[in-house]
Amino acid sequence: MKTYYTLNEVGQIHEYANWKFSEHALETDREIDYGYDGRLYFVGDEPQKSLEEAKAEKLVEISAEYLKFDATGTTMTSLGFPIQVGQSHCTKLDGAIRFAEMGGENEIYITDANDVTHNNVPLETAKRILAEQMGAALAAHSKKQELRVEVARAETVEELDDIEVGF
Repeated sequence: MKTYYTLNEVGQIHEYANWKFSEHALETDREIDYGYDGRLYFVGDEPQKSLEEAKAEKLVEISAEYLKFDATGTTMTSLGFPIQVGQSHCTKLDGAIRFAEMGGENEIYITDANDVTHNNVPLETAKRILAEQMGAALAAHSKKQELRVEVARAETVEELDDIEVGF
């Protein structure tokens, strides 16, 4: 298939199409696509990321996925309902337990990840749920740190591409 393209003032591909969109458009049989830097290149001629650029990009990906998990991640409790495991959710449950203890209460309510309220939860049960919640949160944080170590150890861009990020 023929591709038509124009060059900018510094000789880079400026725009392209499958039809002759300008009398100044050049013709080629080669494919044109965007490189990692957002510029247009002939396929095969695009520059490759440096290892340091790729590492920085992978670290940003890890942080973004971890923050997403912190905001939306859940775990299934031993009582059979899901609970959010983000830092703010752990802090809220911990605070509710402490507040109830200070007030001499024996039970609290817990709102689960589906926004269902569980009333009359004994404090010892709530503490067990808090431990499960915090265990899941700490496991995710540990995985984030392990992924960061994998990035630091990577010696090629391909090794970085093989690192699966998810929580």
